[in-house]
Amino acid sequence: MRCSPRLLVANSIFDWVSRHVLLNYAAYRKAEAILTKKIKDSGSDYKEECDILKEVVLTLEPSDVQRHQEVFDRRVKSIEGKARANLLAIALGVTVLFSVLNFATGQGLATTVPIWLRSVFFVLVVVAVGYLIIGGLMALNSLRLRAMYTPSLQDEAETDVEMRMVMASWAIKQNERTLRLRANSLSVSFDGIRNGIISLVLAFLLALSVLLFFPVQPI
Repeated sequence: MRCSPRLLVANSIFDWVSRHVLLNYAAYRKAEAILTKKIKDSGSDYKEECDILKEVVLTLEPSDVQRHQEVFDRRVKSIEGKARANLLAIALGVTVLFSVLNFATGQGLATTVPIWLRSVFFVLVVVAVGYLIIGGLMALNSLRLRAMYTPSLQDEAETDVEMRMVMASWAIKQNERTLRLRANSLSVSFDGIRNGIISLVLAFLLALSVLLFFPVQPI
């Protein structure tokens, strides 16, 4: 069954709006629910999952499991570093926001331009603030402490080397799901900061254009 050209265009527009304007938030929440459920179910079915992993893990060397753990640790550090960089970008964005507002008010644009232009400027500023807030909250969410899974000392003491590898593999699998939650939050944060910066740039360009076309007349 072929879709009509209008339907294809409408779907493309909807996808673009969902991805770039709404920050793909619906998909983020859906993925979060799925991953959270998998983490919870895996904890409830711990023994069964270990039995499944045993068939695969026992064909590996201990160094293979250790290598996966090292890769996971590097990814955690990378995500945390990017989240902190996002917070720094937001701080710079807020500085730019106040600079734009000071520029607009200092030039007397609030009283010399048509009200519809002032309304557009106000909307751009509000949108920028909203996106920056979302970006900051999602960056903080990616930095939020979450459960880290690791075999207990008692479990390791009571099992052989092969079973330790199985338990470590299960923990890595759970931690990777948790890491995906943090990575998804970071992705939304990036998109929010991007949109906030674009809105700030548009607000500044609007104020600059208004200054050129509606110069303040000296009293």
